[in-house]
Amino acid sequence: MADRIFIALELPAPHLEVARSLLKRWSRAIPQGINWVKPGNLHLTVLFVGDVNPVLQAELCTVVKSVASRFNSFDLLLWGCELYPSRAARLIWVKLQTQSPDIFELPQALVKPLRQLGCEPDVKPLKLHVTLGRIKRRLDICYERQIVGAPIKSDPLPYSRLSVYKSILRPEGPTYHLIEQFDLKMGEPQPAQEKDNIK
Repeated sequence: MADRIFIALELPAPHLEVARSLLKRWSRAIPQGINWVKPGNLHLTVLFVGDVNPVLQAELCTVVKSVASRFNSFDLLLWGCELYPSRAARLIWVKLQTQSPDIFELPQALVKPLRQLGCEPDVKPLKLHVTLGRIKRRLDICYERQIVGAPIKSDPLPYSRLSVYKSILRPEGPTYHLIEQFDLKMGEPQPAQEKDNIK
């Protein structure tokens, strides 16, 4: 049975703290109609790979390790909250802004070798964001204004750890299982751990 695989950059601790604070604020302020992301599931998705046969996962990780070894860390800063798309919004997310434009080359560098393994990654352009919630019914305009107007200040920080995750869909929300992690320009694997339901 195939696993749903995606590749993500981990938020540095100060940015993760800001994102979790926003998640906590909005999940308390907005009474219903949103499926909120679990605090332990916050990340910056680089590439959604899709269904991958488990026998190919070791080779997939080898590809990710090789690509990670060719990139320096990426300097990013948090840049406000956004409803996406602007009409009939389905997502609430934190926008990021880059001082390292070569981050947009990272998913492109992954696509070709993953296709050679038989994977069919999603090739949509990379949008720099961290999803906080999925909107299930239209928000009141007052909440929309509060979210979009929320002040966020952060210094640019290096995003330097690339993770390969398996996503398991459950009624209460997805659970992410870490398969392997690699430091950019180093490519050293880190011990795998489960990433789900962290409060």
